[in-house]
Amino acid sequence: MDKEKFGFLDTDEVVVKKSRKSDFEKSVLGGCVTFSIASTAQLAAVAIPFLLARSIMSSDDLFKVLAVYLVAAGIVGTLFTVLTGLAGLFGSLAGLIPAATFLWLRLADAVTGLPGIEGMQPAEYPAAYAYIVPLVCSAVLAGDFVGAFFVRRTLARRLG
Repeated sequence: MDKEKFGFLDTDEVVVKKSRKSDFEKSVLGGCVTFSIASTAQLAAVAIPFLLARSIMSSDDLFKVLAVYLVAAGIVGTLFTVLTGLAGLFGSLAGLIPAATFLWLRLADAVTGLPGIEGMQPAEYPAAYAYIVPLVCSAVLAGDFVGAFFVRRTLARRLG
């Protein structure tokens, strides 16, 4: 059939193209991936400095490694929280649990030591550090992440 035969019939509808809304499943998958990466990043932030440290037997050595950990974990967690919102916040908070467990195990090993064996002496700091340091670090970082989330939410309300 020839289209020219009938001429212009004026029967074509104008289709309004709507912007495509995000797919629910894609947003759930994105949140899960963000959560997983944020929590893994928290574990990496503590594991890398403590595994690379030659010694954490003195308070000075321990505090230097803790400073690296707190700065790295604070930056990573805050960035995830600010850039990805709730998934980044909860991923960073969830990552503090294995990070604190790793830190507790590392410090408990250091403060216990094996007295009498050269190179395996207990650390110079008290044994209570094995419990106190992970609790304090987790509390400080959790406060940082939650604070960053509320600052993000406040700014979003004022700007949007």
